[in-house]
Parts: sequence; C-alpha cells; structure tokens
Amino acid sequence: MHKRVEEELKYQVQLERVIATISTKFVNCPAKEIDMAINQALQSIGEFVGADRSYVFLINDDGKTMDNTHEWCAEGIEPEIDRLKGLPVKAFPWWMGKLKRGRNICIPSVADLPPEAGAEKELLEMQSIQSVGVVPITYAGSLVGFLGLDAVREKKQWTPEAVMLLRIAGEVIISALERRRAQEALKATRQYLADIIDSLPDATFVVDNEGRVVFWNRAMEEVTGIKAESILGKGEREYAMAIYGTRRPMLVDLVLASEEPEGKEAGYVLLTSCRGGLVAETQVLNLHGREVVLWGKATALYDAAGNPVGAIESIRDITERKRMEMVLRENEARLREITDNMLDMITRTDRSGSILYASPSHKSVLGYEPEDIVGRSAFDFIHPEDINDAVKAFCTGMNTVSPGKVEYRFRDANGDYRWMEAVGNPLQDDSGRVAGAVFASRDITERRQIGETLAAEKERLAVTLASIGDGVITTDTKGTIVMLNRAGEEITGWTQEEARGRLLVEVIKITDEKTQKWEQNPLQRLLKNGKNGKRQDTVTLVARDGSRKIITSSINPITDESGGNIGFVLVFTDVTERKKLEARSVLSQKLEAIGQLAAGIAHEINTPMQYIGDNVRFLQQAFEDIREYLNSCQKFLARAEQGTISADLINQVTQTSDALEVDYLLDEIPEAIEQSLDGIERVNKLILAMKDFSHPRIKDRAWADINRGIEGTVTISRNEWKYVADLTPDLDPQLPLVYCVADEINQVILNMIINASHAIKEAIDRGLCARGKITISTRAEGRFIKIVISDTGIGIPRTIIHRIYDPFFTTKEVGKGTGQGLAIAHDIIVNKHNGSIEASSDGKRGTTFTIYLPVGHLSE
Repeated sequence: MHKRVEEELKYQVQLERVIATISTKFVNCPAKEIDMAINQALQSIGEFVGADRSYVFLINDDGKTMDNTHEWCAEGIEPEIDRLKGLPVKAFPWWMGKLKRGRNICIPSVADLPPEAGAEKELLEMQSIQSVGVVPITYAGSLVGFLGLDAVREKKQWTPEAVMLLRIAGEVIISALERRRAQEALKATRQYLADIIDSLPDATFVVDNEGRVVFWNRAMEEVTGIKAESILGKGEREYAMAIYGTRRPMLVDLVLASEEPEGKEAGYVLLTSCRGGLVAETQVLNLHGREVVLWGKATALYDAAGNPVGAIESIRDITERKRMEMVLRENEARLREITDNMLDMITRTDRSGSILYASPSHKSVLGYEPEDIVGRSAFDFIHPEDINDAVKAFCTGMNTVSPGKVEYRFRDANGDYRWMEAVGNPLQDDSGRVAGAVFASRDITERRQIGETLAAEKERLAVTLASIGDGVITTDTKGTIVMLNRAGEEITGWTQEEARGRLLVEVIKITDEKTQKWEQNPLQRLLKNGKNGKRQDTVTLVARDGSRKIITSSINPITDESGGNIGFVLVFTDVTERKKLEARSVLSQKLEAIGQLAAGIAHEINTPMQYIGDNVRFLQQAFEDIREYLNSCQKFLARAEQGTISADLINQVTQTSDALEVDYLLDEIPEAIEQSLDGIERVNKLILAMKDFSHPRIKDRAWADINRGIEGTVTISRNEWKYVADLTPDLDPQLPLVYCVADEINQVILNMIINASHAIKEAIDRGLCARGKITISTRAEGRFIKIVISDTGIGIPRTIIHRIYDPFFTTKEVGKGTGQGLAIAHDIIVNKHNGSIEASSDGKRGTTFTIYLPVGHLSE
C-alpha cells in the first residue's frame, strides 16, 4: 500500500514536471522556433505516457480539410505526417462530431469502434493503430484541431492524467500558434502600410517623436537624390538638409512642437491647419539647380492608445501650378476687357453671393449702373418664389466646385421682374479653395413666355399619353422613333430616351405566329393590317428582355397643315394577360361542361356495358354446356365407327341434349351475340362523338364539318337532355365546311344544349310543362352558315337579355353557374371567328340563339 502511494506521488511529480517543461518552452518562444517547441512537447508527452506516436492536426481556414502539422514517433514507428494532408473533415463525422462537442476520444481498442465510426476505423487500421487517445484543440470557442496519441505495438488504456496532459498541452500549443499568427498578421499589415506609403506619388517621409527618420519613400529618393538606407535612423533635421540645404524646421517639426507653430519663422507662407495637421507652401531657391515652389502637408501619428509616436509629411512640387496661376491672372485681366463689352451680363460674386463685379451690359438689360449693384447680394434682386432654387443652385456649385445653370426672375431698375438664365462657374483661389463664382446671364423673358405656352401644351399631351393604358409610338416617315409613352416603355422594355432615334424595327420586334420568324419590316406589316385606326389581329412582340407579349395595334398617319404625311402614330395594347385569362376561362368552362357531362357519359357507357357483360357471361356458360354435349357426341361417333352403338349410349346422348337445353342455346346464342355487338357499337359511337367534340390535336383554324360536330355534341350531352326534353336535329346535308377551330365551336354548341336543358328542367319544376323540346338547325346563307338553337324552357326576361354575354352574369342560383359560358361563347363566335350571336325570347317561354359563322378565312 505504502509503495503504491509512493509510485502515485512520483507519477504526479513527473506529470507536473512535464507540464512545467512544456509551458516553459513556449514562454517568450520566438515565432520561428514554435514548430520545434511543439515537436519537443509532443516528444515529452509521448515518452511520458508511453505512446508510440503523438501528433497535432489543425483544421484549415476553409473549414473543409485538415492537416497533420506536427508529429513525434517512438523509435521503430513509421511517421504518417506526410500522408495525412488535406483530409476532408466531412469524411470523419463521428470523430469530428465528438470533438466539436468538446468530447475527448479514448479508444483502448480500435477494433471495437462502433459501426458509425467506419471511416475513422478504416484510416486508423491502415496505420496499424491499436489504441488512440485524442482531445479537441479549441480557440475562441471554435474547434481548430486536435492533439492525439497512438499505440501501435500494443493496446493501451489512456489514463485521466494522460488526457489532462493532452488538454493542457493543446491549450499551450494553440496559444503559441495564435500568437505567431497574430505576429505574422501584424508584420504583414506593417509591410502593407509601408508599400502604400512607398507607392505614393508625393514625396513622403515619416519621423518618430525624436525626429529620427523611420520611412523615406521612393518619391522622396527621386526628389532629394538620397537613398532611404542612407538616411533612415538619422535625426537632427537631416531630412531638411536633403531639401533646403539647411537644418530648418519642416512641417513635421511644427506638428510635433508643443507650442503653436510660427510658419514665417520656419520659412513657410500660407500655413494653415487641416484635419489635425498642417498645410503650407514654401519656396526653395535651389533644388537640383532650379527654383521651385513646394506644397507640403504634415500630420501627427498616434498609437492605438492615442499617444503620439511621430509624424508624416508629404511634399509636392507645385511650381508649374503657380506659373499657371500667374498666367491665369494675366488672362483674367484680358478677359475683363472682353466681358466689359459683351451683350450678356457678366457678374462675379464672392462665396456668400455678394456682387464683386458687374459688366456694363447690366445698364442696357436691367437699367442698373454696375456701381449701383456692386457690393450688394445678388439674391436681393431675385423674386421671392425663385430665391430658394437660386440659393440651392449657388450652394451646390460652391460645395461641389462644379458649373451649373439656373433660371429665375430678376428685378430690374423699374421694379419689374424679368426672366434670366444664368450659367455659373465656381472660382478657386491660389490655395484651391472656392472663393466665389462668375455668372453669364441673359434676358429670356420672351423665350420663357413662348416656352411656357409650348410647355403647357406639351404637358397636356404628355399627361394624356402617360395616363392612357395603351402604348403609343410616333415615328417619322422612315420609321425612326420620335416619342414613346410610359405604357409603351413598360410593354417594350425600352425607355423613351433609349428608343428615340432608333428605327421601329429595333424596338417593335414582332414574329409571325405560325412560322415564328421575325417580321423584317414591322411598319409595313402594321400599316397593312392596322391602317386607318383599325385594330389588327394579335401578333407576338418580343420585348427588350426577351419576354414575349401578345399585342393588338392600330396605326394612323400624322399629317402637317397641308395634309402631307410627316410620320405615323402607332397605338398598341398588351393583351397577354387578357389572353391568358380568356384561355383559363375557356378551359374552366370546358372543365365545367365536362364535369356536368361526366356522370351522363358514364351512364351512357355503363348501360350497354352491363348487358354486354351479361351476354358474355351467358356465352361463357353456354360454351361449357355445348362442349359437354360435343364430348358426348364424340363418344357416340367413336362407338359408331366401332359398330358397337348400344341403346344405352343413344339414350345417354339424348338425355345430355335435353339436360343442357341445346335447342334453347342454339336459339339464344345468336341473339346474345347480336345484342353485344349492338352495345359495342353504341359505346364506340359515344367515344367517337367525344373524340370529335374535343379535337385535342387541332388548336388552329382548319376546315371543319359543323354538322358532324353538332351530332357528336348531341351524343355526348344525351344524359343532360334525355330526361327533360326531346332533341330534334334539323341539319342541312349540303352545309359547306367552315374554316374555324372546331373544338371551340363544339364547346359553344355544348354550352347552348346544357343551358337549354337547364331552362326546360326549371320550366318542368315550375309546372309549366311535362317535357320540353330542343331544336338545332343548320343552313347555308351565302358566305355564312346559320346555326339556330331553340328550346321551350323558361325564357330570358327582356330586362336582362342584353346582359347575358357579360362575364360572370348568370340567372342561375348560387353554385349552379359561373356566368362564364355565354361570355366565352360570345368571345369565340364574335371576336375569334368574326361571326355573330343573337338571343331572342319573349321573357316567359322559350329562347332562341342564332349564330352566324363566315365560311372561309377571316380575311375573305
């Protein structure tokens, strides 16, 4: 017992010594020696716990892969570090999941790993690892890697002390690595800042608080001819010697001085404070053999705590700029001479708008002598309603140092206000500051009055065009766009500014609906189909963004006073959504009709199918009976061939014939077959009628047999009318084929039959009749065919008959009609087929619908 305690104490002392050794290695460890210190720590850990291998894995910055960065191996153990690079983190979900939750992984036997750790087990067994112990390495609450131990030669049980040692070592190691990373980042930042300063175009140098040069950029080398390496670290105003040839104070000295700087004593003129620094100009009599004027700016530098650490100064040669300023002053004198003789008024003001100069033309335009207004604010003469705009324009020009134009009313010497147009430009002084502005003004009173009249007219037109929902484009005679309104912008995707000046073909791109080919000359196409304001049939327009829109359009010429054509105005409407709604309404109505017919059609099919089934089952049983009878006959024939027919055999055949009722079967089987064939024919006829009704493959206009369509529609709607009415078709056998969409015409006929059936049923329910009648007739009348559908139902009141084609208008109870049927029928007949549909009723009993359809093409 005593010996065990001594061993535990000894182990504890050794553990603490290892921890202390590891911690000591990283105290003040230089960045370049951290990797070596980590490897030594891994050796100490591995030898202390008796591991065969100890290692560090770090997750890369992308968070997707990890690398074995450090490794120690016992003697005779093969290193794995080179093979364990770029391992995908997601490939080891069990392992990484535990580590992310802060769990230690202690596996005495790799062979006992659970099934969910299959990937981890495979990797460990490839390295012949029998036992493994791993702890997470975290930083700032996130998993950044792990520290582990391997037992290769024999299995090993990892003690809590070993795990604790790994935990402590992991914290020490990641702390050292993060310290190195921070040092490297700081070094990179410093180098980045140094590169920026070195690349500045201005000659720039930096001094510390003692006035020693700590940075000297390339531009400074070019200006002074002194290389950075020969001046870095030098003080006592050595930098001034490089420029002025004397150790005079420079701006950095004035910035670092504790007292208020005196620019004149330092040889500077125009010394000013600027954003915590100093800006000044100075003249150098001999810089590389020439006289120059230098501009300089210096700013104090501070550390993160706000303590001053030095100053930076930038120097720029402004000799040429100064020369140009002198030239400009000379030019200004000459310019004054010119402005004094201009018809336009020239005015110069200071920053506040006070007039400093007024040209003589003020007398002829406004009646003022120049000396009468000099010294006064220009804003004193501006109309109160215009003062805000004038001040805003003036301040904007001053603040942005940019020219501007403004119009305002200015009071003349008689007290009347005249409209003026002024173009202003800011003026800068020698230091680059805005000192005032110069304005060129002219009297635009007459032009303004004319412009206001035109603007009012234009505004009325613009408001009108902008407020209408149709797109409007005006062009010249060559098709060049002059104007595009707001609705046109939305439809085409072009703005008026972008479209103006372009050919119509660039903006109005239309395709042939059948061939989908581009119309090369849309103007001619539109003129042909939409002339004289007539709406042309729909065409497809391809907008600027590639979207396709269905439009209708009309076009009219624009004429001048003499009646000559000077252009065209195109009015077009986007009917894409309307067409979609119409299509959905048609589909909805068709589905409604199909829904109403479904039960009836099912009944019409079910009735013949029932007796077909009964007959087939009868034939099946009859076949079995006949086969049994034939078997008896075959036996009889066999005995007859042998010559051994007995009376018993004859009696047996007779009894079989009687029992099976062979005579009855021979009478009934032909009748059952005939009934079945009749039922099949009825079902087939109904299916063909449904096929003719729907025309699923024919969506475009084609020559169609209207009589056949009516017959099919009558057939499939039979269950709707057969219980309440007799339907009598009176179809003209000589009726010509009609160029139409047969599917749509069939839908109209179906809607009429269903409506008639409902009207008759309501009449029966009211006791007006016991059974009704529906009549459908067709006739050819010249270039049209006429379809008349009459019923003996309740009729339509005269007060509402004019509304029956309105969408969603219905006389039926709620839930028994959508009000879309007749609206869709009207659209199909009138809008899509250029036909007509009329309803007549006395309001009490019966309604008649008369439909006219053109026989040929719509253009015929």
